[in-house]
Amino acid sequence: MLFGATSFSSMQEIDYKLNKFVGSFFGSICSSKNNSFLNRIKIDLNNRVCTCYGSNEHVEENYELNVIQNIVKVYPTENNYTKHHILRDLFLWSIFMDMPEMAKVLLFHVRSRICAALIASAIFKEYSKLSPTVDMRDKFQTQSLDFEIYASMFVDKCYEYNEKRACELLLRQIPIFGNVTCMQLAISSASSKLLETACFDQTLNQVWFDKLSLSNHQLKAKVSRTLAIMTFGLIAPCTVSYRKETDDSSNNTKDDALSQDGINYYADEGNSKKGKWTTYWRRFRYFHESPMVKMSYHFINYLWFLLVFSYMMLYHLDGRDTFNIHWTEIYVIITVSSMLCEEGRKVYHEYDTRMTERWGSTGSTALTLLSNIFYILPYFLFYLGLGFRYGSYNEDLLTTARIIWALDLELWYLGSLKFVIALKFLGPKLFMLKNMLRDLFAFVYMIFIAIAAYGVVSRALIYYKEVPFTSRGIFSGIFYEPYWFIHGEVSDKDLLDERIMNGTNDGGKGVAEATATHILLGFHMLFINVLLLNLLVAVFA
Repeated sequence: MLFGATSFSSMQEIDYKLNKFVGSFFGSICSSKNNSFLNRIKIDLNNRVCTCYGSNEHVEENYELNVIQNIVKVYPTENNYTKHHILRDLFLWSIFMDMPEMAKVLLFHVRSRICAALIASAIFKEYSKLSPTVDMRDKFQTQSLDFEIYASMFVDKCYEYNEKRACELLLRQIPIFGNVTCMQLAISSASSKLLETACFDQTLNQVWFDKLSLSNHQLKAKVSRTLAIMTFGLIAPCTVSYRKETDDSSNNTKDDALSQDGINYYADEGNSKKGKWTTYWRRFRYFHESPMVKMSYHFINYLWFLLVFSYMMLYHLDGRDTFNIHWTEIYVIITVSSMLCEEGRKVYHEYDTRMTERWGSTGSTALTLLSNIFYILPYFLFYLGLGFRYGSYNEDLLTTARIIWALDLELWYLGSLKFVIALKFLGPKLFMLKNMLRDLFAFVYMIFIAIAAYGVVSRALIYYKEVPFTSRGIFSGIFYEPYWFIHGEVSDKDLLDERIMNGTNDGGKGVAEATATHILLGFHMLFINVLLLNLLVAVFA
């Protein structure tokens, strides 16, 4: 093996490697014992936190024998280790050992070849990131792209043959590969070729609308849906259209061997003899089960929270000795606490159900860390401000609490941008920020150099020994005024003109320094404005 041991020392190591190179959402393919919650935490910590220790430390003695015994316990009547499992293990072995040609041959015989191709693409993509040389990095990127293109082409062919079944291929869990789905693999590994397919887009629409009709994106349907949401779904069964299963699709998909809790986006009309009220309440439930409707309610509730928080900050944040606590403050405290509990529940639910493919999806450790800080910071600032507010009757502490909550409210407003992601015409703009931020740091450094250079040189010429040697004096005297050059505000120009004029009348005192600074100002104004223009062009290109 290229990154780790030279060979597999146990079957358990396969689970460790799949968890490391594919994702923590990948279930165990060797033993059901590894799917326990505590064992998953141990594997995740070993792969992502305590990376200095190898997975061999967790390998039990005679593990292969234990795996066989577990198979017998789970499947006492038959041996379920079939030829498909053998082909799967050979395929994974060829991928881990960097034998892409053998893997391509085995791919034609492996069950669920779309999933297998995406797994190979994800592993080679991780190999590329860990490669020490440029040649190896390019080689693994090419191999990853080959399997990614194969998976996307196969999805396109399936979509041309049967759109409904092709969408189900992306959503269904695949037991032979640890109960992962093709969508999880594509999202986790950022498989752009598959994400750009029409099948993937249609699958997202089906998940988004659930049992509501896909025609609900039309203007007339949007008006009906908005009215239904405003009435809390009471008129939805009468005004909103639902998806109906055709006779052809019904005959093709019904199978007694399939789980009743599987993929089903069609509204069950049931027996008409049960009455209109039964149909009404069933449609009422279907309406509120749609992720689109849930997000709409969440968005409305979030806007109401921002309005109440803003009203409290503007009118009802008095001192403790002069007021009775207002209902807005009680509401904000309860709402923030409930949202914090919901965030904890969501994280636990995503980890418990292995829906962690979006964790760390920014593609950068720094951006992932900043994103996590951005999610945690509003809650931290809120409770910090709450502690200062009720810590004592000191007015200074109230001022501190007001400042902290003001900054916290700013973050809550920025947090409302997460709802824009669901809009097709605005959502992609937010994802552009990821690429923009990567380039922004370099440009910000260049602008900082220009500001610092002008600030130090100009103050050395026209404010000699006048800038206080303190942190506040340096930032206000050297960086503050030059910063506003970016926005076109030049306060130094009038000052320099006045000094040149006064210096000329006083026999030339300070004229040379002011003139040199004036020339420097003109150069830096040109440099900073041209640099800023190029920044915008480079980022949005």
